[in-house]
Amino acid sequence: PDAAAIRIVVRAALGARGKLAIRPPLMLHAQSGNGPDERSEMITNGLASLFGD
Repeated sequence: PDAAAIRIVVRAALGARGKLAIRPPLMLHAQSGNGPDERSEMITNGLASLFGD
């Protein structure tokens, strides 16, 4: 959790006039460090969307 991000995901829609939103980070590993947490595992396996849509 103390290391800097090595990837940043940007999503945009052409012609969109909405406000910029910065979302909370997605931590790939649980705080214990013993493997991925449930949400990141679901996103990796295509069972959930990174953007919640």
